[in-house]
Amino acid sequence: MSEHRKIIWMSFAWMAPIVFGFYLLDKHTMEAGESANAPVVWPQGSALIRSNDQFNLVLLIHPECPCSLATVNELEKLMSKSGDRLKSKVLVYRASNDLTGEGGSLLRSRLSGLLNVEISTDVEGQEAKRFGSFTSGQALLYNAEGVLVFSGGITGSRGHEGDNAGETAIIELINHRSRALPSAPVYGCELFQTTQTKGTVHEARS
Repeated sequence: MSEHRKIIWMSFAWMAPIVFGFYLLDKHTMEAGESANAPVVWPQGSALIRSNDQFNLVLLIHPECPCSLATVNELEKLMSKSGDRLKSKVLVYRASNDLTGEGGSLLRSRLSGLLNVEISTDVEGQEAKRFGSFTSGQALLYNAEGVLVFSGGITGSRGHEGDNAGETAIIELINHRSRALPSAPVYGCELFQTTQTKGTVHEARS
């Protein structure tokens, strides 16, 4: 083999793993989580108090998910565009063995400065299960009558900030311009542990 061909093959062998790594990273970034099987009306038994004169956005996040900060930043943009037409209720997951309760302190600090946003701790995802949600970043929009009008995420990919279909749909819905998009992909980590059987069965379904 000529020296020129050796250089070409060595270059290919060196570049191939890098290209493949970028492919896997891009694939993971665009891979959506499991969408919610949310109740079509506000669930009875929920500890969250629904507003009767505003739209209600329920947002579920896991404090250890690296995508959560982007979701919170997008929520801030969404709230700034919504005025007093939207009330958000953010559920921050906490495991029962987390005795300190300090998980997600950075996220909580960011959320505490947002108007019309209530923060609640969701121990072992009890509220997430009531709302049929499995993925961090899941947003559910209910109207003032308690009817579900949107289910999806508010980021365009994992950890990515910027304009996205979910945020646009929510803005259009609360402004009564259209029915907009009924759903959008959710990009985030699992909210709670799953059990592998013949497929994936979540604790929320057991």
